[in-house]
Amino acid sequence: MSNTERVTIVGRFEPTAEAGATLARRYLRYHLEAERYLALGDFMFYVLSSQRLRYIDAFGAMGWLDAMQLDVFPALVEHEEQALIDALTPGDAVARSFRLLGADRFGVDWVRHGRRARVALNEPRNELDALYAALAAELRQLC
Repeated sequence: MSNTERVTIVGRFEPTAEAGATLARRYLRYHLEAERYLALGDFMFYVLSSQRLRYIDAFGAMGWLDAMQLDVFPALVEHEEQALIDALTPGDAVARSFRLLGADRFGVDWVRHGRRARVALNEPRNELDALYAALAAELRQLC
């Protein structure tokens, strides 16, 4: 029998009241081919409102976390994320094969030669300067 880690998230998916244009821009960075679907006009974004998380790590290592224990950092707003992407985008020679998709307090998503990956930080960063420095250090190893 395998000891595979797993989680179960308990919560509700709800239509978001956030600006649809902001979410659409972020979504299209990750899914360029989806622009035609968004143009249909009946596409909606939903947000998972987590209430609890059940984790199972190994035999006897399991438990519940309440939503407040999951993520105490506020999400980056659009201009903060875009500023990070702009500042972290590599020079012309690398940029042709490397594209940043999005950044958050836990890491950055990128694509190179059609392969998507994520650089996850060991610890989330709340301060933008510290986040930039940590992401820049991780990305230097990739480029």
